[in-house]
Amino acid sequence: MIKKWYIGETLLVGKPEHKAAIEKELEIPCCCDEAAMEVMWGVENLLHILVPNEETELRAQDRKLRSQGLHMFLQSLGYNSEKELVNGQIAETACYIYHCLEINKKQLKSLGRLDYLEKEGIDTKGWDAWKYAAAVSIMCMDEPSSDTSQVFSEEELRKINGGKGKHTGLIKDNFKIIYKRAVDVNQPKVEKLKELDDLVKAAQERPGRAAAKLQEEPDESSESIAKKRKMGEA
Repeated sequence: MIKKWYIGETLLVGKPEHKAAIEKELEIPCCCDEAAMEVMWGVENLLHILVPNEETELRAQDRKLRSQGLHMFLQSLGYNSEKELVNGQIAETACYIYHCLEINKKQLKSLGRLDYLEKEGIDTKGWDAWKYAAAVSIMCMDEPSSDTSQVFSEEELRKINGGKGKHTGLIKDNFKIIYKRAVDVNQPKVEKLKELDDLVKAAQERPGRAAAKLQEEPDESSESIAKKRKMGEA
């Protein structure tokens, strides 16, 4: 099988013993460094997506998290993860959340150019794109603020409403598109964060696993995400 699909390049393999066997028996050069093992770990854990009919379960030692990037991202979301509990579903869900947050950063950068909120003395540090866009829509498009009373503090709402009519130049049709995109990213992100919580709990409760191996310990970089998760659990 390997010979059939081999096109003359170095193969990435996930285990040193595989590298030794392939190079000895097939005389094909292989790479099995940290980066290669991360790639192969990802492929193995997402095999059910890449090959839908594949039902093979990874052994515990093969399931152990090898991706340092994924491990760091889970920590940023507030999970101090025991690596052997991170499975393909958790990896897939975390990946989805990561892309939502990256899109959110780009949207927030574009919205920040308006600087209407900052001119009103509103501290927007830690806000996501949806919250920022919602505040601008209240201030500049006469959107009702009653539906967002749980999102903004009383002081924030006072300043937002106080800025009504002061700022001109907003192209409303363009802003509506930006606002809709922010909503479209925010809703699935919230759903996936809840899904990740459920997957973590399921991993904790898996037979033969010690309880509480994934503890929520938010760090400074994940403060806003952690707060939202706690609000959702309340």
